[in-house]
Amino acid sequence: MSSILASLHDLFTSLVELIFSVFHSAFNTVSGLLTGVVEFLVGSVQMVLHTAAETLKAVGGLGNLIASNIVLIALVAGGIYGYSKYQGRRGRPVTVGNKKLN
Repeated sequence: MSSILASLHDLFTSLVELIFSVFHSAFNTVSGLLTGVVEFLVGSVQMVLHTAAETLKAVGGLGNLIASNIVLIALVAGGIYGYSKYQGRRGRPVTVGNKKLN
C-alpha cells in the first residue's frame, strides 16, 4: 500500500513540476521578449543621439574651417564673381556710358 501512495505522490509531484516548468518557460520567453524590445528602443535612442552629436561636431568643425579661412574664401568667391561678370560681357572691357575705363 505504501508503494501505491509513493507512486501517487511521485505522480502528483511530477504534474506540479510540469505545470511549474510550463509557466516558468512562458515567463522567461515573455520577459526575454520584453527585454529585447526595451533594449532595441534604448539602443535606437542612443544611436540617434550619438548621430546628432557627431553631426553637430562635424558642422562645428566645418564652421571652424570656414572661420579660419574666411579671407581666402572671400578672395576665391570674389574672383569667381568677377570672372562670371567678365564672361557675361564676352570679354569686352568695362565701360561707363561712352567712356572706356581701361
